[in-house]
Amino acid sequence: MTYNAAEESLKNLAIARKLCLDSHSIYGKKWREMLPNCIETLHRQRKFIQDFLTDAIYIGRTKQPTPSVI
Repeated sequence: MTYNAAEESLKNLAIARKLCLDSHSIYGKKWREMLPNCIETLHRQRKFIQDFLTDAIYIGRTKQPTPSVI
C-alpha cells in the first residue's frame, strides 16, 4: 500500500462514516467529509481545534472570507 500518514489516520473515520454515520442531506454529507480532515490537519499542526471551529462559525455567519487551515 502507498498510504501516506494523513490518509492512514483518516482511514478508520472514512470507513465509519460510510458504514453508520452517513447523512442524507447534501449539507450533512459535506460536513461529515470535511470535519475529520480539518480536525486531523489542525491536530498535526498543533493548533487548537475548538478555537478554529469557533472562528470558522463566526466568520461563516458574518459572511467573511473562509479561514484556512494551512
